[in-house]
Amino acid sequence: MQADLQECLAVTLTCLMRHSEAEKHYYWAWLLRKNAVGEKDETTLEYMVKYALYQKDFQQKADEAETLIQDAVRLYKEVLGAEHPKTRETIDTYAQILLENHNYTKAIEVIKEIKSHEDPYSPEFFATMLNLGHLYSLNNQLSLAFETYTELLDLQKTRLGDHDAATLETLHRLAEVRMDQGAYIEAMGLASKVAKLRSQYLADGSWKESLRLEEECKERLLR
Repeated sequence: MQADLQECLAVTLTCLMRHSEAEKHYYWAWLLRKNAVGEKDETTLEYMVKYALYQKDFQQKADEAETLIQDAVRLYKEVLGAEHPKTRETIDTYAQILLENHNYTKAIEVIKEIKSHEDPYSPEFFATMLNLGHLYSLNNQLSLAFETYTELLDLQKTRLGDHDAATLETLHRLAEVRMDQGAYIEAMGLASKVAKLRSQYLADGSWKESLRLEEECKERLLR
């Protein structure tokens, strides 16, 4: 099919760093496929998503990419259903684009939708909760960020234990939120605890990040 040839050309041109030309071929691959078999064809949707990601990654057209991916999510839900892995993958992509566009309120809605379809003890759920807490913090919804991290921490302690890297990352995030809420003494204590545990149980040097957070809490307390 002509659309497949256009897609191959786009990939080749991207490898050659000829992005302006590649963009046209990504567009034509999507358009030709859509005209030939319809917008709800799975390969058409794949080409649509590829074109959107190209717009974002190489052409700095994040707003255009956001609109395209939003439409792709809608179509994937109609064609494959909300639970299908391809739909969920596209929703994840949409949330990432919203985050990059600083559209935090909408990103929170999308992340909450993702969360509703995940096993509450799965690594994917833990990652989604961590992202949700981060978005609440970025959106200055600190109480909701605190609640989200606290809920996540309880789940992780039950499933992973107190000393797992993911558990300690959540505890570090919780300390950051408490600092942003002005609870410097509590935040300093949490950061100190995380620094010690990371130093004792992890070999990735992440304890330094927690130590810096502890020092920042001290500085703010003395202002």
